[in-house]
Amino acid sequence: MKICEIAYQMWQLSQRRTVQCFSKALNMPQQVQRQILLSTIQRNKNTAFGKRYHFHAISTLEEYQNRVPLCEYADIESDINRIKNGESSILTDDKITHLIPTSGTTSAAKLIPYTKRLQSQFNAGIGPWIADLVRLFPDLLRGPAYWSISPTIAVQQNSSVVPIGFEDDTSYLGFFGRWLIQSTLAVPNDVRHICDENDFRYLTLLHLLRAKDLRLVSIWHPSFWSLLMERLDQWWLQLVYDLQHGTCNLPSGSRLKIRFGKKRIRDLKNTKPDDWKAIWPKICVISAWGDAAAELPFSQLQRDWSHTYCQPKGIISTESFLSLPWQGKYPAAVCSHFIELLGDDGRCVDLASAEKDGVYEPVLTTAGGLYRYRSGDRIQVTDFLACTPTFRLLGRSKSTSDICGEKLHEIHVKRAIDKSLQYLNIDATFCMLAANDLQPPTHYELFIALTNGQQQILLDKLKCMLEVQLCANPHYAYARKLGQLRALSVCQVGEDAPSRYLKRMQSNGQQLGNIKPAILSNMGKWRSFLK
Repeated sequence: MKICEIAYQMWQLSQRRTVQCFSKALNMPQQVQRQILLSTIQRNKNTAFGKRYHFHAISTLEEYQNRVPLCEYADIESDINRIKNGESSILTDDKITHLIPTSGTTSAAKLIPYTKRLQSQFNAGIGPWIADLVRLFPDLLRGPAYWSISPTIAVQQNSSVVPIGFEDDTSYLGFFGRWLIQSTLAVPNDVRHICDENDFRYLTLLHLLRAKDLRLVSIWHPSFWSLLMERLDQWWLQLVYDLQHGTCNLPSGSRLKIRFGKKRIRDLKNTKPDDWKAIWPKICVISAWGDAAAELPFSQLQRDWSHTYCQPKGIISTESFLSLPWQGKYPAAVCSHFIELLGDDGRCVDLASAEKDGVYEPVLTTAGGLYRYRSGDRIQVTDFLACTPTFRLLGRSKSTSDICGEKLHEIHVKRAIDKSLQYLNIDATFCMLAANDLQPPTHYELFIALTNGQQQILLDKLKCMLEVQLCANPHYAYARKLGQLRALSVCQVGEDAPSRYLKRMQSNGQQLGNIKPAILSNMGKWRSFLK
């Protein structure tokens, strides 16, 4: 029996109770959710946050909603700074093990507290998801997997007492989950430390080619896998040569030594680089984002891999595990966090009170110290599984552009543009950042109308400076590193750009008086309208 089979079987045994609890909870979400909420309140009543909002006096959902306001990151940023400085019992009585970076609305990056109890809440969603995959594809247990658990984001530690970021991607899963994943990895975790992006992809492909029995591919944005396959075709002859000779000639010129089985080499010498079914004949599942801005590239992934089951992921973020694939639907992760749903009418309801086809923003209370935290996502209730609503991600808020996980927020983009224009002493009558195309790999383009007398040479400096400002967002920087986003470009447009903008918005059905100026647009193909 292979070590990956042993690891999977041990993991299944360890998760049996978690899976059973989730299955049972689908029939009584209100009871399970209230228990999560009240235990969270009771456990943290002596924290600074708990004292601020009188947790000791809260015993019902209604009291919780009346006493604790909805919040965004800016509302707790001062608390996060206290945690960074080493203070304890600020947001949670649990020890903060890490601060995990993700992009912010008003700043380039925000730091999310992470605790062992929050890790358990994530596991309460991951366990049932993997169990359901194994139910659908029992052969999943018989071979290795390629995991891209989470983006690796380099963030300066500065003066933080609490570690920022994880040591590696699999740390999200805890000790046992981490051991499981590392025991089944087709590509070892050490590859993530390769700084050169081409070298990283080459070494990843080299390891993937070795894994004839590859069963599962778990990534985030589907374009990541598509771009990897493009490089497979480009580097095929060199990859096969390295496999044959036990060498590793990286694109940068560096060389490594890796051992590979000779039988695998014979298989690949008679295979074409675009014959993915022959290269990896046993892949059962490719898991990737499939909703909202990822819908188009996911559809392309399905067409490219029509011989393989491509499964859209549930709604997962740095802050929370909101939904998961289960029996063909995407129910709320009812055993993970306490979830409220904020409607357009400003009213928050619990899961049991959600309406079919209703559109909401999830509001989360987690074991990481987030209370009534607005996620910024727009989701739709598509159906119910037992008594629990199932979700589909519609996208981020209107002030956000998120094509392949870069999560650019309008407020941060405006600050970056303003800072760049002021530094370069550029006067502009129109500025708007938009994606050149809504399907990656793409790039953002700044459309700018200059006042008379401004020099074209300044635009090149503006492009460089603004790119640096945008890369302060760790998710934008990561998408750039992966090649899902290309470098920013600047397009000078005429003085009539504002009127052209208004005409396009009117043609989309907006009334002239209701059209708001936008520094960041979610719409593509602006060049043809503004030039």
